[in-house]
Amino acid sequence: MFLESPPPRAEPPPDPLPLAIRAAALGIIAAALLVVLLFRLWALQVLHAGDYSAAAVQSQVRTSVVPARRGDIVDRHGDVLVSSRTAIGVQVNSATFPAGTNCDGLNRHDRTEVIKRPGCLILWRLATVIKQPFPQVWKAYSSRLSANRGYPITLPFTVTRPQVAFMLERHNRFPSIQFQRTFVRDYPALDNPDLGAINPNLVGHVGAITADNLKDPAFRGENLPRTGTAGQAGIEKSYDGWLRGSDGETAQMFDASGEPVRSPYLVREPVTGSTVHLTLDAHLQKVAQDAIYRGMQIAHADQQYFADSGAVVAMNPRTGAIYAMASYPTYKPTVWVPPYQGQGRVTDPKNPLYPQVDKAYSGTYPPGSTFKPITAVAAWMSGLIGPGSTRACTTSFQSPNDFSHHTFNNWGPVNAVIGLSKALEISCDTFFYRLGDQFYDRYQAGSNVFQQWIRKLGYGSTPPVDIPGAISGVVPDQHWKAHYPPFVNGPNPSIDTLWEPGDDIQMAIGQGYLLVSPLQQAVAYSALENGGTIVTPHLVQSITGPDGSLAPGGNVAPKPQRDLHLPVSLLDEIKSGLYGATHAGDGTSTSTFGSFQPTVYGKTGTAEVPTEQCPECSDAWWAGWAEQNGRPLVVVAMIHNGGHGGVSAAPVAAEVFASFFHSRYQFHSGQDQSR
Repeated sequence: MFLESPPPRAEPPPDPLPLAIRAAALGIIAAALLVVLLFRLWALQVLHAGDYSAAAVQSQVRTSVVPARRGDIVDRHGDVLVSSRTAIGVQVNSATFPAGTNCDGLNRHDRTEVIKRPGCLILWRLATVIKQPFPQVWKAYSSRLSANRGYPITLPFTVTRPQVAFMLERHNRFPSIQFQRTFVRDYPALDNPDLGAINPNLVGHVGAITADNLKDPAFRGENLPRTGTAGQAGIEKSYDGWLRGSDGETAQMFDASGEPVRSPYLVREPVTGSTVHLTLDAHLQKVAQDAIYRGMQIAHADQQYFADSGAVVAMNPRTGAIYAMASYPTYKPTVWVPPYQGQGRVTDPKNPLYPQVDKAYSGTYPPGSTFKPITAVAAWMSGLIGPGSTRACTTSFQSPNDFSHHTFNNWGPVNAVIGLSKALEISCDTFFYRLGDQFYDRYQAGSNVFQQWIRKLGYGSTPPVDIPGAISGVVPDQHWKAHYPPFVNGPNPSIDTLWEPGDDIQMAIGQGYLLVSPLQQAVAYSALENGGTIVTPHLVQSITGPDGSLAPGGNVAPKPQRDLHLPVSLLDEIKSGLYGATHAGDGTSTSTFGSFQPTVYGKTGTAEVPTEQCPECSDAWWAGWAEQNGRPLVVVAMIHNGGHGGVSAAPVAAEVFASFFHSRYQFHSGQDQSR
């Protein structure tokens, strides 16, 4: 039996109202979208037509940098030492230059290999026209690429108008090569016989901005452009932000094929850099430079054949203004300007004299007996000596702290009990040996008071002079000796790294491991002259804008580093001793300064610097000051391997004093047998 299903029900007819609503909604949405689209088209065609037209024009405009003229560097009297002259620079547009170009190892003879590399071929042709070595052109481009990728790279070469015309006529053979009016440094003082001795390490030089420059803390806050030039050393680097000025900009329209349309027009004018006024006296600088060479000639005549370099610092002891800072050997600053003649000799790492290392502030040496006044200050301020104190000046000295019983000899046969002034006058070694031994007693008691006072006088730290390159030298102590690599890695580190009596004893006469620069000596002697103020040495006195007015922040007057408040009684005894050293019958530089006007106070130094080639060699030093009509001057002179200080260094200082004070002086060899 089967159950029968009921018949199906009929479907109700659809409701027409919802369908109408949906259709109407879709129609409204479609109409709204159409209105929006029409409005947008109308806005593009009517409302913003001007903007898009301008943008289209802008896409056809190319801009280029107009280099600013770099500011001048002048001496304290306004004589121009460094200026700028116009030249034509050559650029490689890295945006259109063949990517991935690598010309390492290729030279001008590798024509077959060069032809295979389009980028190398362009540079090879360029090098041929401008008469520069191909590897040098490649190095100039590749070294600047990382800092200027996508920008025109200015090469460190200038070109002549005929060379430019030759390449423009053959532009299809020199793609990516372009030219620009630029400026290069000029040195008008070199043509003046009274001002010609420009210290190239002081003024520095200019070079293309590199990736290293962009990371250099010295340029922090200056917003270096990725193209152009910047100071690379000396004043040019320290005051680059003022000297560089502000580059301008030109624009030019190009058509779709890349051809120029109309003439270029100026968008922003370049602004000339400011003028930097130095404290240097250019004439005194020349005198100092020449005097070093003459001092070396005296040393050679005195059979000091290894005398090969030297330095002079002349400074105002009240303000720290440097009037002259000379170094020998020197070179002309034009080596940093195209065509770079002589640069190879200067930068050659095999050159044993290292002319780029300025002997006045980047070289350090044992100061010899010129350090004895510093030992006197440390001993007095530490309570080892005082007014009326005496010590034995004997022919030799043995320290009771030295179990090896080493004998420390005096330079001369003296046997008397003397005071500080006389000890400075005759440069008695054993007087100061005894002070050094007393400092060792303090060391054993846990005090480094000797080193503390030496550092207070400016040694052992980098002088805050306003140029890069100054170094700190060495003020040795137990910690330094314990970490000195030759001792730590030597055969007997447990013994060699110990601080011994001889270390303090030798340092008391400016020997041992002590190393100072002539600039540090000038700062310390300035404190002896001015009453204990440690001045800040500086080379710039002011900065003026292109219109001649003082630039914002352009009044350079650095504050002193500190005031040691040295007692008058101490300074009087030191001054008396330095007067005796230049005027007394047994003074070590009386032969030079005995009748000199104005009165000179100073100390000679003969620092032993034995080498395998010259076991008897000594550095000749002289340090001291003079004053006339309220014009004080500290002078430090050093002749490396120059022998006795009174023989070759004192005449150098005398010539500088004579020029500064307009005194009469006949340059001649001095007489001195001291240490």
